[in-house]
Amino acid sequence: MIYMTLDTYYWFFSTTAQVFGALIAILGVFTVYKLQWIQQSIEWSRKDLVKHMETFERNVVSRRLDEQLRMATEEIARQEATNGGHRSLDELKIITTIIPKRRQDRTDITESFLKLMRLMLLVLATALISIPFSSFLSHHVFTGCLYFVVMLIASIIALFSTKNFLELAVKRE
Repeated sequence: MIYMTLDTYYWFFSTTAQVFGALIAILGVFTVYKLQWIQQSIEWSRKDLVKHMETFERNVVSRRLDEQLRMATEEIARQEATNGGHRSLDELKIITTIIPKRRQDRTDITESFLKLMRLMLLVLATALISIPFSSFLSHHVFTGCLYFVVMLIASIIALFSTKNFLELAVKRE
């Protein structure tokens, strides 16, 4: 028969809380860094396009910046193509697709991060709330073992979700 002592539950729940607290902090820092990088990428793409437009001294009408850049880029590329310019329309279109792609990346990472944080905070809170009930769980063997297994499974699911989140956040195209 499996029997877990009071200390086993104390150690398990307090360690689980500490691990997930640390993971939340580390992932928070990582996510903020990644979102800043995406924002920088958007700004770099815009600056590159604006710089390219300035060489042709274009005035852009007041529409949304991304749409302005796309339209102006297509016009510049057409002019360059007719004048024997060095950038093709396809090359400039690739630059204009970076901005919406990065915006979508930012949205995907933010949504994925929030889902992961909800799961991790649930595991963290459950572990913290469970510490005072360790005595009860150690005296009720079946309930204690069942609760232990459920917490262990929840922890494993949260860790695999963390791996999936990191794969999403680290990928570069």
